[in-house]
Amino acid sequence: MIKLSYAFCTLFLLFLSLTAYSASPVITISDNSDIKTSIYSTYLDQGSTAIDAEDGIITSSILVSGNLDTSKMGNYYLQYIVTDLSGNSPKEYTLYTEIMQTLNISELARDQRFIVYPNLSSGSVSIQSVHHKLIISISLVNSLGHQVYNEHFNSKEEQLALSYLPSRMYLLEIASGGLLTQKRLIIN
Repeated sequence: MIKLSYAFCTLFLLFLSLTAYSASPVITISDNSDIKTSIYSTYLDQGSTAIDAEDGIITSSILVSGNLDTSKMGNYYLQYIVTDLSGNSPKEYTLYTEIMQTLNISELARDQRFIVYPNLSSGSVSIQSVHHKLIISISLVNSLGHQVYNEHFNSKEEQLALSYLPSRMYLLEIASGGLLTQKRLIIN
């Protein structure tokens, strides 16, 4: 009877030790909300940590996968995964990242991918690609943020007839080759 109790206790302790070491590590992202990064900027990891009940802090073991190209606008996903010394790993953590174009006023004035003329227009506006990239779409947004014009194209130069629009300043958005160029346009 003593041998059976000893064997049972040994098996029970072995079960407890295996169960204690089978917990998966936990990954925490500092700012777990979706990330928006400006085009042509350097992506900075928001900071991630990994803690395991047995191994302690294992942040240096986190592997980040995914292709993030800050030279192209788009949506990207980064996967964070970690494995502890026992081979346990949690479900991977996915972080959604959007690369978008943002230009401040001085950058907006220097953006020379497209020529828009005349800029003080009576409604007839010409748009020409400087680098011979195809114009995919053109839209106009008024000062209230409402889109008042949107059209799709597939050419290097376009002539717009906008005389029906009220006299004011608009934000002209030109999509081409995965990039969005924004220019100020005044219709008089």
